[in-house]
Amino acid sequence: MNTESSSLSKIERHKNFVIDFLYWTIIVACIFIGGKYLLPVILPFILAYGIAYSIFQWFEEFLPHILGGTALFTAVMVLYLLNSRRLDPTSKITWLIVIMLLPVFGALLFWYTQSDIGHRAVKTRLSQLTEQTKGIIPQSEQTADRLAQEAPGTAALARYIRRSGCYPVFERTAVTYFPIGEEKWYEMLRQLEQAEHFIFLEYFIVDEGLMWGKILEILARKAAEGVDVRVMYDGTCEFSTLPHDYPKRLKALGIKCKMFAPVTPFVSTHYNYRDHRKILVIDGHTAFNGGVNLADEYINHIEKFGHWKDTAIMLKGEAVRSFMLMFLQMWGIDEKEQELDKFLSFPSILPENCSGYVLPYGDCPLDNDRVGERVYMDIYINHQYLFGEPKTKSGIRRLSAPPSLMEALRHHKVWQMENKLVFGKEYQDNHLICCRPDGRPYHPASFSSSFGDFLKRHELKHIRWHDLRHTNATLMLQMRCLLKWQANG
Repeated sequence: MNTESSSLSKIERHKNFVIDFLYWTIIVACIFIGGKYLLPVILPFILAYGIAYSIFQWFEEFLPHILGGTALFTAVMVLYLLNSRRLDPTSKITWLIVIMLLPVFGALLFWYTQSDIGHRAVKTRLSQLTEQTKGIIPQSEQTADRLAQEAPGTAALARYIRRSGCYPVFERTAVTYFPIGEEKWYEMLRQLEQAEHFIFLEYFIVDEGLMWGKILEILARKAAEGVDVRVMYDGTCEFSTLPHDYPKRLKALGIKCKMFAPVTPFVSTHYNYRDHRKILVIDGHTAFNGGVNLADEYINHIEKFGHWKDTAIMLKGEAVRSFMLMFLQMWGIDEKEQELDKFLSFPSILPENCSGYVLPYGDCPLDNDRVGERVYMDIYINHQYLFGEPKTKSGIRRLSAPPSLMEALRHHKVWQMENKLVFGKEYQDNHLICCRPDGRPYHPASFSSSFGDFLKRHELKHIRWHDLRHTNATLMLQMRCLLKWQANG
């Protein structure tokens, strides 16, 4: 019996070995034969399944111990993520789901992405370029002094932005606003036709169609005339909009082209960072920026998600130099010799009769300074915020209010009218119910802070301000309120 059992055991092990061999052979074949673009997405999950399958096959007798260790490991990782201060709430939720679905592989993937292996070289290179170019565009002291006298708060914000890179504040720059993509496109074509020396384009999305076709037609013609034409787009365009050899196709037209972080069949944290910029610079005197990419849905030539509403601006004057610098920094990541002096020396065409200040700046996820977020919050807290109509009709809702609430709102309205008389012209009337005494909107974090102080004063258990909505829903359920009321609450 022992001999027969031993023979069966050997047969079973050989059988498992053959299965494992075939499995891994298929994976290797997929690497060489499979699609280039799907592999970075599906390969980790195939590998995770293969590793788990192999472990269970070869260590079947230790399966209870493996499952117990996996459960303990998952619990430790969950506690770590919940108490981590490095991650924002959205990232925590994402990683919790991944680790709970794929405990061991999810944890390894988490530590791999946090190690920043995929973009250390890019991070180092960008830091070098930022340091080398910090003073390449000098700040006009007269402009800085005038801004400090007219708007001290904005001047302080400008100083903070300037410390993060070479981002001076400019005068003598005319700004044209385009409320929709079609208007930007028409003006782009007109300005491109006037290019004589160089054209720089850096866009997140480029898609073949009417919009890009008309632009490309001008670019190819200008390149043939001797204009230095350079195009940079994000590597994710390979997934759906452009073929992988598109840079070679543009090169055949005389256009220099680069992809930022092109997709390759290897798992890398480099894919987490994309180039979302939309920049066009012409001859150093004209620049375009905004939210409009180079694809037909942005000019409503086709409809993907209904009528598309994105805005853009055109600058003419001194501030264009900052957009030139941003483009050349990104272009020069893999270049040994930089061309900053060559292009930044081009004279700006200064417009007449323009007023105000312009401060173009860029932010990068590879450093630890969240410049864009801080600037946004500063504008939100210390400057008048811009309020507009809701994006969709669902943003306007009619709610039922009890008589006690209506009475409280009437008293609150009287208090606001008294504040308007006290503050006079300084009152910022944004038609808000919940606002500061001078009409300015509250910062969202101020509610959480005030609520925390309230709990401490009354020696109550600490809960988040956000959790009150769940308490309210529970109380409404106990009161047998309609579900629709709860959704509106």
